[in-house]
Amino acid sequence: MPQPPFVYRILTLKTFDLTDLGEEIQKIETERMEYFNKSNRLQARIVQVRNEMEIDNSPATAQSIDELQAALLSDLGDITLRREREGNMSGVVEDFIRMKSFHYFVTTGNLIPRDKCPTFVTDEEYLVGGCMGLCQDLARYGMGRAIMRDDESIREARDLVDDLLQHLLDYDFQNDYLWRKFEDTKYALKTLETIMYEVNITADDDMQPLKKRAKLASTLPIDDLQAVFDRIEHRENLRKQLSGICRKIRKYTRQAIYRLHRDDFGKAFQHLTESEKLLKEEVLPIIKEENPLKSGTYVSTMEDYIEAKIFYAWLAGKEETLKDTSSALLTPADFELKVRPEQYLSGLCNVTAQIVQVAMQKRTENDMYGLQNCLEAISAINNAVLTLERCPVKIGQRFDQLRKQVAKLERMLYAMSLSKAAGGKKMLTEAPFITPDSLVPKLQIVPGTVANTGVSLVAAPPEAVTIKRLAQTQIVQNIGAMVRPAAADAGAEGGSTSSSSNSDQKEGTANVDLQIKNAAGDVVQTMPVSLSITAGKKGSTSGTAVPLAMGKKKSSKKSSKR
Repeated sequence: MPQPPFVYRILTLKTFDLTDLGEEIQKIETERMEYFNKSNRLQARIVQVRNEMEIDNSPATAQSIDELQAALLSDLGDITLRREREGNMSGVVEDFIRMKSFHYFVTTGNLIPRDKCPTFVTDEEYLVGGCMGLCQDLARYGMGRAIMRDDESIREARDLVDDLLQHLLDYDFQNDYLWRKFEDTKYALKTLETIMYEVNITADDDMQPLKKRAKLASTLPIDDLQAVFDRIEHRENLRKQLSGICRKIRKYTRQAIYRLHRDDFGKAFQHLTESEKLLKEEVLPIIKEENPLKSGTYVSTMEDYIEAKIFYAWLAGKEETLKDTSSALLTPADFELKVRPEQYLSGLCNVTAQIVQVAMQKRTENDMYGLQNCLEAISAINNAVLTLERCPVKIGQRFDQLRKQVAKLERMLYAMSLSKAAGGKKMLTEAPFITPDSLVPKLQIVPGTVANTGVSLVAAPPEAVTIKRLAQTQIVQNIGAMVRPAAADAGAEGGSTSSSSNSDQKEGTANVDLQIKNAAGDVVQTMPVSLSITAGKKGSTSGTAVPLAMGKKKSSKKSSKR
């Protein structure tokens, strides 16, 4: 009978379930679609009211605008605390204030003041729709009045656009969106100037020629515009400040990933700690003050942080539980900071590239078990993402990449199995990465598990001193013998000891047995090692373990005799 197709999978990874995340995404997408439906209905109503206003500017038009404003207010609410628009509501609000500003001009001949706008309109929407968008409408309005040979209306429209353009030239638009809209204002003035010229040269004898009026008191609400630009400048400074902080965070996260690939977990943890500190103390207060800044640089920064955090947990385990093993994939609930679903999924998909890089290293080391572990992680990510009922569009584009990565690692594992079957180099196929021939002296005593750190050697009962292998595997190593202080019975069972006389730093060594356990907790190997422990003045400890009997390697050189 045919056997199961994927028996090569080691299944050491804990259950990686994103069901809760899928439900959250479903809820967010449902609310988002509701906003889109509302915005489409409001957009259609705006077009109807605008057509009524262009044909007959009656009191009924003003009433329709008030009704539309009440509908928008019920959907958006007051913006005492600014927040990001859902769906395409920002465009709908811009169109509404643009229509209201045009109605105000037709009624009074002036630009609508900021305090006449509804409370849900932001300063940027007021500038884009109520000011710059109005200039585009006045260019079309001037052409319509030119058909009717209404020279006075053309003059008023031209003068308002000219005054507004001269005032806007005094400001530095650092926001790209505002700058693009401002550029369009110049072309609106050019259109009105051209219309005035053409109407002037085609005027009959009874029609007075159009002349530019003398500059009188401006019809613009100067104080309101100045206050708007002051607030926008403050938000622009916040954006620059946030951008600088995010660059530092991204530098820390990239350095953390770089250190993780080189088994420098201490430095990687420091970099992640620094990035978390910046996020909590500097970034989140800015986001709280200016909520729309949650998009842009902040999103990419969070994605990089999530990628580094997941990669660290997969290699070294969760630092908050010292006895936790590695090969753990973090879920959104494991993060202390609140992460949005699309940010988490993007960081999760990005970490697969780091896992593939680890797999390449394991392939060069002939570590089949390590390669299987990498394949298991990417397969778990691929399956978890594919089982989501709804997924953001940006993440949906990564499905093909995940499938290709899984196939790539399967081909690598297949090539290693062929090499093993052909009698190639010896490969690591069991769970432990540590063998007498491959032990790297980079074992670290886990903080918090050592007692009496002020003595020259650590005095602890058997199994109490835990040494954690800094590698991507579910292995727990325990010292299987008592480590005695130097002042105590130096020749007692458990190994010989020696100590240093340095008053600030005490050192000691002991010959002990290192037990290597697999994920199930079974001892798969016992190795005699020389344990060196350093106790700092402030109680900090560090240690390394070196195998005692590694054995001499046989020379691989073959005789040159024929």
